[in-house]
Amino acid sequence: MLQDIKQKPILAVHYAIVLFMCFIFPQLEPIGALTPAGMALVGGFLGAVWGWSMIDMLWPSFAGLLGMGWFLGFDKVAAAAFGNVTVINVLFMFVVMTCVTETGAVVWLIQKLLSLKFFAGKPWVTIGFFFYVAYLIAGLNSIIMAMILIPILKALFDTLGLEPYSKLPTLILIGVMYCLLMGQVTFPFMGVAFVLVSSYSAMFQTAIDFGSYLLFAVPLSVVMILLYLGIMKFVFRVDASPFKNFKPEMMGEAAPITKDQKKAFVILICFIIAMLCSSISALGPAYQVMSRIGVMGIAVGAMFVTLLMKNTEGKPFINVAEPTQWSIILITALVQVLAANMMSPDYGVTATITMMITPLMTTFTNPYVLVAVVLLFAVVLTHFATNMVLCIVFMPFMVTIASTVGIAPIGMIVLLFFSCQMSLATPGGGAPVSAMFYGITEWVKTSTMSKLAIIAILFLFLGDVVFGLFWASVIF
Repeated sequence: MLQDIKQKPILAVHYAIVLFMCFIFPQLEPIGALTPAGMALVGGFLGAVWGWSMIDMLWPSFAGLLGMGWFLGFDKVAAAAFGNVTVINVLFMFVVMTCVTETGAVVWLIQKLLSLKFFAGKPWVTIGFFFYVAYLIAGLNSIIMAMILIPILKALFDTLGLEPYSKLPTLILIGVMYCLLMGQVTFPFMGVAFVLVSSYSAMFQTAIDFGSYLLFAVPLSVVMILLYLGIMKFVFRVDASPFKNFKPEMMGEAAPITKDQKKAFVILICFIIAMLCSSISALGPAYQVMSRIGVMGIAVGAMFVTLLMKNTEGKPFINVAEPTQWSIILITALVQVLAANMMSPDYGVTATITMMITPLMTTFTNPYVLVAVVLLFAVVLTHFATNMVLCIVFMPFMVTIASTVGIAPIGMIVLLFFSCQMSLATPGGGAPVSAMFYGITEWVKTSTMSKLAIIAILFLFLGDVVFGLFWASVIF
């Protein structure tokens, strides 16, 4: 699937910009309140941000680390980047989570649910089912989950006799794409969401409670998915009648669950429970034990147990040599360097951000309007830059605004995470998942998909801001 996506040639100017920001920018006259060290820190980070958006994830990460190391000292940068517990946690988590995908447990679960007679003759329930399944499984790995779901959806479209390039399949694919993007930032102890939460904690020395995060994220996501279904039905007036003919037998009979798949589900459930227990103080003794072990202890413990297990073929249950998401690990490492130093007055980063925010606060005196404007700016940019990177770039601005106007910073940060997942209108924007869905050229036209997505985003953004701000004031 990923190989089928056409890669555009990368212009040499993008490499030049990255090198300029990492190695020349730090030697210029300091901007704002930045110190020479702050120029090196910001230059390395912004150079990497440009490269992540225009080149790929790996080379720009090394360029940023090299630039920071040259000016700030390699030992100091290495200690902040790879000596940080967050990077180790991310590495271990990715390895443990591979057992759920490698055993085919997710595919079995989807087929089993689709075989239920509950969905027969209920078109909007069936469509909603795919949206919520995509949302729930995205935390494991949104790219792999997209690779699993796309063939299932294409087979379903063929079976139901849907017309290629029509509104129904196009909007369903946009919806599944959106749910995968939302799902990857929902569970704060998994994947992208964990990287973002950890980056916030490192930057501002404030931990985000997993329980509160989920209490905000899950209802917001449920509302947003229902809103999207409403947009399909009442704004686009989609004819979903072909799904009335859906019968469970169309998707084939689900194979019996294997022993390895059962083991994978047990590992996943235990991992999630342990993570929740480590963060929710209301759980009493369980919280006391698991919080002492911590996130790293849970991740290492999961590795320790699964490495002792064998699959039905007598081979190791997880393959630690399997390629992992090094791009996310390196991004996490680079962000930790920024996070570890940005609050220090020796760099002047926080003071510079405050100077940049002040004119906005003068123009938009209503704090909620100001937050909405910043979030709208993020939604636009997420179509041209990586979602996760944008979240990290906008974090200091959102915290500064929230702290100044008296809004809970954590609520605004989590709302930022979700707003940055609306990269639905361009194929080469915020996430590889977007390109994968735009690449289904036998069912969708890029121009049609973009037009429908832009209209949907207008309604989604309004719902996201209105309900998100209200719900954040309740939870945080």
